[in-house]
Amino acid sequence: MKKNYLRLVVLLIAVIAVLFAGSCATCERCAKDWDSEINNGMERIIRVYDYEGDLIAEYEGHIDIEDNSGTYCLFHIDGKRYIYYPMHSAFLQRMN
Repeated sequence: MKKNYLRLVVLLIAVIAVLFAGSCATCERCAKDWDSEINNGMERIIRVYDYEGDLIAEYEGHIDIEDNSGTYCLFHIDGKRYIYYPMHSAFLQRMN
């Protein structure tokens, strides 16, 4: 009887822990990161502007942006790699 009661308590604690862990902001960001990694990016619209505000290029689709030190922006779309350096162009991004 005590073993069944102990198992029930442990199971209940585990269920509550999973429910609370899934509702925190950090867990949601982690899940979004995993989704992006598994699906090779996210649906995005990327617009690249020069310093005067003129549109240089626009990319739309399933885009994977690589993390770097902030010295450039590198992303992949349709099997092609694009690199933009902030010296010559401003980079703006909007996610759908």
